[in-house]
Amino acid sequence: MATLPTSGTDIRFLSDIPFSLDYKETRWFDSKEEQNDYFDRQTVVHTMGETNFQRPENSTFIAVNKPIEQLYDVNYVMFRNSSYGTKWFFGFVVHLEYKNRVTTHVHIQLDVLQTWL
Repeated sequence: MATLPTSGTDIRFLSDIPFSLDYKETRWFDSKEEQNDYFDRQTVVHTMGETNFQRPENSTFIAVNKPIEQLYDVNYVMFRNSSYGTKWFFGFVVHLEYKNRVTTHVHIQLDVLQTWL
């Protein structure tokens, strides 16, 4: 499995992205610009600034400062760390975990195809 970066400075949580973890449903883009245009038009449910990703037991999650019910529609994430360049990384949301009434752990897995297009 590809390894995710350990932090992000710009994180977008998206809904209704029609891609699947098994890559049977995905989208091919002819250029990075076409890919950027596509993701810029998608529904952003929540954004976050600088945060560190947690990696317990071969999992990666982002602690999000939102109640779980406000994130139910989230199925995809994109992030970058501007300290290391402008590259966007893309990931599937594989699980939402309730931590308390104002914090949700969003478990993610890297979308290798979109990340390294």
